[in-house]
Amino acid sequence: MLVWLLAALVLGVGCAGPRYGFEDLPERPIAIVYRTLAESDQVFDQVLKSEEMIERRRTGRARRKGRIERSTLDGDDIASVLGLGSREERIAASLGRIALVAPRTGEVTPVDWAPRGARPTAWNADGTKLLYLTLRRKNPHVYERDFTTGDIRQISHDDQAYVDASYCGPDGIVMAARGPSGRVDLFLRKARGGTPRRLTEVPFAYAPACLPDGSKVIFETVDAAGAYTLASLDLTTPGAEPVVLTRGSHPAVTPDGEW
Repeated sequence: MLVWLLAALVLGVGCAGPRYGFEDLPERPIAIVYRTLAESDQVFDQVLKSEEMIERRRTGRARRKGRIERSTLDGDDIASVLGLGSREERIAASLGRIALVAPRTGEVTPVDWAPRGARPTAWNADGTKLLYLTLRRKNPHVYERDFTTGDIRQISHDDQAYVDASYCGPDGIVMAARGPSGRVDLFLRKARGGTPRRLTEVPFAYAPACLPDGSKVIFETVDAAGAYTLASLDLTTPGAEPVVLTRGSHPAVTPDGEW
C-alpha cells in the first residue's frame, strides 16, 4: 500500500503545473524534407544494397538472400528482385521533397512548387517567405518562395555551391557557400539585389542565424582542434573579426534577440 501511495504521489507531482496544449502552438507551418513510408523503405533498401556491394569488394564474398546469389546480379537486377523500382525512381525517392507541417494538427502537405531534393533553410520574421536550396546547373543555389504572391525568385546566381541561408534583419540574407577551394564562407546579400559581400575568411562558416535587427550573425565554425564552435560577427562594424562564443553547432536566435 505504501508503494502504491508513493507512486500516486509521484504521478500527481509530475502532472501538476501548467499544461501545454496543441492550441498554444503557433499557426506558422514547419518546413521539412518529407518522404512517404514507401519512399523511406526504398532508401533503406538502397543503403543495404550499397553496404553489401562495399562488403563484396572488401572481402571478395557476397551475401546470400534466400537462394539468390547476390554476386550474380547487377544493381538493377537486385532492385527488380526486391521491388525497388527503376534507378530513376530510387534516386528520386532518396531525395525527398519539401513539405509543410501544421503544428496544431500534424497534417503534412507536400509542396508542388519545389523539385525533389530541395531543402528548406529559413522563414522570414512574419512567416510569409521561405528560403530553400535546390540544384541549378549542378550546384545548389538559394531560392525564395513568397507565400503572399506565390512568386519564386532565385537569390544566388554565381558558380559557388550554396549550403545554407538565413534571413538577416529587415532586408538582408546571409548565405553559406563553398567555393572552388572547398572553403565555406558566409556572404551577405541585400534582399533587393546587389553583389553578395563576403563576411568571413575562416576555413569553415556554416548555419548562420542573425539577430532580428541584422546587427550580428551567429554561425558555426571549427576551432584549431577541429571541434564545432559557435562564433558571432558584428555586421555594423566594417572589418570586424569573429568572436568565439562557445562549443556548439546550429545556433538559433529568439525572436526578441535576447537569447
